[in-house]
Amino acid sequence: MDKLISTGETNRAIFTVSDDFDRAATIDLIKRADLDDLRNPLFLEHVVIPKIGLDRFIAEHYPENIRQYCGKNFMACQMPIQLSKYLAYLSSKKINSYLEIGVAMGGTFVLTVEYLKRFNGEIDAMVIDMNPPGEHLDWYSENGGNFRYLVANTTEPKAANTVMSRKWDLVLIDADHTEEGCWRDYLMAKEFARLIAFHDVVNELTPGVAAVWKRLKEVLPTSRYREFIEQYPDFTKTAEFSKTMGLGVISLS
Repeated sequence: MDKLISTGETNRAIFTVSDDFDRAATIDLIKRADLDDLRNPLFLEHVVIPKIGLDRFIAEHYPENIRQYCGKNFMACQMPIQLSKYLAYLSSKKINSYLEIGVAMGGTFVLTVEYLKRFNGEIDAMVIDMNPPGEHLDWYSENGGNFRYLVANTTEPKAANTVMSRKWDLVLIDADHTEEGCWRDYLMAKEFARLIAFHDVVNELTPGVAAVWKRLKEVLPTSRYREFIEQYPDFTKTAEFSKTMGLGVISLS
């Protein structure tokens, strides 16, 4: 069934993250931070994203020096070196509505919503996921988060109806990671979004998403897409694979 939840130059000193991993304090940090700092990828990478926390279930994907943040707070399944630049890119866009297809623990969703609100005011935010919301999004909805949540697989008509219910400023696709499934989600969203983002566009463990991203880059002019795929040098030297995660954004308007 549907579940709808209402809900100047930066110096080195601020790049120190305290041991106080507290969800309310993390939200407050985003709300109080200077907008110039929030536009700074280094501030996002070294201060904000560590406070959001990283996914403990894929700790081996992260360089050792940032594994201390795994399992903390909202647990974003992201590489800070990539997510920081993606968010900074979004800060220059007018985004009043955001749909995330596939939410995992909710870290990326919470951070993106709170970040976009700093530049655009309140936004219409929604999640479509085949699983009910977990503890992090439950906490967020009970502590000021204002969003809707639809429990559905994207193959279900109610998911397509939700996507087609309005024109979304930004849609993030991070659900079915097979090429067929990712492409299907793209086709569902492309007529109803100004910007579409994809996660795992260079992840060697999810070649289906990478194949979709390659297909899109082959037909789109370079001015219509951006990718954030930088890798940590120490990680690429020690991991069994050389590339992981990656974010890509295409402009449809």
